[in-house]
Amino acid sequence: MKKASLLVLIAAGLALAFAGCTLEVKDPIESSTWTAYLGGEDVYLNVASVTKNGINLLNSAVSVGTAGPGTLAWNAYDLFLATEGIENGDVLVYTFHCDTPATENWKNWAFALKDDATGDVWYLRADAWSNSTLPTNASVAYTSTWNWDDFATVFDDKDIVLTVTKGEAVITAQASLGGTVVYTATAQ
Repeated sequence: MKKASLLVLIAAGLALAFAGCTLEVKDPIESSTWTAYLGGEDVYLNVASVTKNGINLLNSAVSVGTAGPGTLAWNAYDLFLATEGIENGDVLVYTFHCDTPATENWKNWAFALKDDATGDVWYLRADAWSNSTLPTNASVAYTSTWNWDDFATVFDDKDIVLTVTKGEAVITAQASLGGTVVYTATAQ
């Protein structure tokens, strides 16, 4: 934080304290609730289950998108399957079948977490590409077992388990096929 901003924050805090108020400063990634989204670009997902902290959130399978080009953009998260009320410490597990055009790597499933208070979003595409509108400019690290040249077909016509953990200052996502981790992405 810059000195001027820190001084303004201290002055504001002192003014509030003298007025009998309290000031709470939160890191932007520590919002009270977030919404998670699962979808993708030119992809059809059959979501078999979604659990939050081990509790099943779906009564039956849900379809997201349709097969064929132009059906959903990778960042059209408002059209994705939404899971609301995500808080620090929550673990989401999505189990879904993915049909892709198996052409470009980015035409695949995508995941987003949106801060309900600020509207800031962290995106993760299946090809381990991330984008963030978080004011902290989240850095993302990847650990993977796949070859980029073959990636367009890695998730095509496969059953996928995506596990996402929302920490206080870290988001971890792990994509697996048949019990084998394809990659792990960590944003902080």
